Amino acid sequence: MARKKRNVDLSSKDWNIIEENISKYSDDIEVKKALRCQVERLTARMDELQISQDELCKKIGISQGAMSNYTSGNRLIEVRTLPKITKALNISIDYLFGYSEVKDYSYNEIGKLLGLNDKSIDNISVQ
Repeated sequence: MARKKRNVDLSSKDWNIIEENISKYSDDIEVKKALRCQVERLTARMDELQISQDELCKKIGISQGAMSNYTSGNRLIEVRTLPKITKALNISIDYLFGYSEVKDYSYNEIGKLLGLNDKSIDNISVQ
């Protein structure tokens, strides 16, 4: 199977544009850090899983425009979209925003450790 084209080319030119977007979005240092991590880790994870923006958008039910905003640093991911993206990419929210270096997680593994049944795990993972 041929490797898919990288979702975003994070060249220095692209990073200059991303940094401009981030600066326009907020003056808060923590928000800027979260946006940088969001861009880096979202695009890197999509690349690792060889999933295109279009495929991810269809899978989680958001527009291409929204995804473009998330991968270019124009917007933080919306709260209602965040769990859908992290579940689809099998990453934690903390990892996505740079608060953890632990990338992969599994609701099933965590749920089983806590003694939860499958229905409970599904309810938690969709929330």
